[in-house]
Amino acid sequence: MSKHAKTAAPSQKPHPCQKLAPREVEIVALLHAQLPDKLIADKLGLKPHSVSARLPMIYKKLGVVGRMGAVLLWHDWAVKRTVVVSIP
Repeated sequence: MSKHAKTAAPSQKPHPCQKLAPREVEIVALLHAQLPDKLIADKLGLKPHSVSARLPMIYKKLGVVGRMGAVLLWHDWAVKRTVVVSIP
């Protein structure tokens, strides 16, 4: 009698960028466009402090240390998927 081990399909972990809330996606997309916090806030109708306060949470979700890490991770993910973020 042959033994057939059942193997589970490898689980696909979501990319860290997929963990972001819609507003966080907008913020990271604007970081990628090299906008400072004040201009990001202006474009999104937020206060600059709101943007600055969200950044550490975004970095944590992405598993990066700072702005450049977030930009590089976003670039790698968005370009491969042709992600388009519509920002008013």
